[in-house]
Amino acid sequence: MRHVTSLPTTVPELGSFACPTCRSALFRDGEHIRCGGCLATFPILRGIPFLLAGDSQERTTVLYDAVARHYDTALPAHVMAHYRRKRLGFVQARQPQGDLLDVGCGTGHLAAAFAAAGYRVFGCDASVGMLEVFRERCPAIVAAGRSDELPFPDDRFDVVICVALLHHVVEPSRVANTIREMVRVTRPGGLTVLWDHNPLNPYWPLLMRRVPQDDGSERLIPLRELLAPLPQNAQVEVHRLGFLPDFVPAPLLPLASWLEALLERTPIVRTFAAHNVVAIRKP
Repeated sequence: MRHVTSLPTTVPELGSFACPTCRSALFRDGEHIRCGGCLATFPILRGIPFLLAGDSQERTTVLYDAVARHYDTALPAHVMAHYRRKRLGFVQARQPQGDLLDVGCGTGHLAAAFAAAGYRVFGCDASVGMLEVFRERCPAIVAAGRSDELPFPDDRFDVVICVALLHHVVEPSRVANTIREMVRVTRPGGLTVLWDHNPLNPYWPLLMRRVPQDDGSERLIPLRELLAPLPQNAQVEVHRLGFLPDFVPAPLLPLASWLEALLERTPIVRTFAAHNVVAIRKP
């Protein structure tokens, strides 16, 4: 049985979650959360359900707990705002409302934009420290969990998205299982979006050496690896998006955004865009 470090006064609605091991329903059992199927118990850490199977925390969890409070200052605010608008617009054009799960949600700066646009937002991240910042920013339902063992029932969400997560998952089997899990918890007809670094973009190695969340253990995931685990009968869109670097001054943002849109429409050149974006319509 796991050690419970604190007991919150309130717990998010457990009906939103499922056991990460057997996917059965969860219920409150005194100071714990218990699975009604396999009877596994999970702690509640600072008011956040800690729904990771097994007792060990991963190295990346410790890293992200340490950088949580200054994570959002790693890139200029106007550049982050540009990419938030880009991602919000991409999803709104394909699924304009509904329940949305942000996998590897971090501090919730993207999820908060979806919440402001009318989505009902849920967040999942392995770092309790990041989720604490998330809750301060956005009134969402959150849980600590692994991306390849999502603590949610099948067919639960209208939209499931991950941004800049998969290159931290690293291991090919875990990357594939993360993608399968994201599709699993998407409802039939719903939208799953994978948005991650493009290995063909030459600027990533330079930028990743400067941001606190990257420690050299990352692996940039090629497009073919994003596509391999997808259901054969799913409708799949593939895009190469993003040419706006972090060093663009705020006054030049309109011009840089116009140039970015032009490059994204240019054959061959767009192959080297910053991000691989895969949108999956679950059959």
